[in-house]
Amino acid sequence: MSNSSIAAYPVAGGQRCLEFIRSRYPQWEVVLNVEKFVPDVNAFVVEGLAATLVWVRYPLMEDYEVYKGLGTLLKCPWLHLMFQEHVVWEYNLYDEQQKLIDRFEPLPQMWGHDQPQVGDAELLGRLWNINPASVRNYLKPWNDRLRRRKAYLCRDQFRFGQFEQGHDFIKALTGIQLPE
Repeated sequence: MSNSSIAAYPVAGGQRCLEFIRSRYPQWEVVLNVEKFVPDVNAFVVEGLAATLVWVRYPLMEDYEVYKGLGTLLKCPWLHLMFQEHVVWEYNLYDEQQKLIDRFEPLPQMWGHDQPQVGDAELLGRLWNINPASVRNYLKPWNDRLRRRKAYLCRDQFRFGQFEQGHDFIKALTGIQLPE
C-alpha cells in the first residue's frame, strides 16, 4: 500500500458510496463489503455499523476527488488516511464544508517541515463517537525511542515507524478491518 490512501466517514453509507462511485466512474470495478483483497478492483467500499471506509486503489490521481465528493454526499466530516512511500502514514481531517480541521504528520522532516502535526484525539472521539483514549496513543511524533513499541500492545499488529500502523489506527477509529 505504497502511496495510497483511504477515506473514513463516521456514518454507515456504503451503498450510497458505491452508487456515487459507479455513477461517476462507470468503467471502474467497485466492490462492497469484501473481506479479502480482490486484485484488479479500482475501489473498495467497506461499511461498518457506524462508519464507512473507501479505498480507491487506482487511478490514484482520482482518489481525493472521490473522497471529497463522498464527504459532500454523506454530509459529514471525513478523514483522508495516506500511506506514503512505504515509510509513514498520515491523515488530514476535513469538516462537512471540506475545510481542513486536523492533521497527523509524525515525520515532518520527510516533507521539509519543522514540527510534527500530532492530531486531535478528542476531536476524532467526538466525530466518530469513540473514546479518545482508543486512538490517542497513535498520535505521537515518531522517534527512535518509539520505533520498537506498539501504540496498544494487546490489539495492534504494527509498531511505530511502520507505515502499516495506519491499519491499526483506522480499525481503532472505525471498527472496520481493511480487506487483506
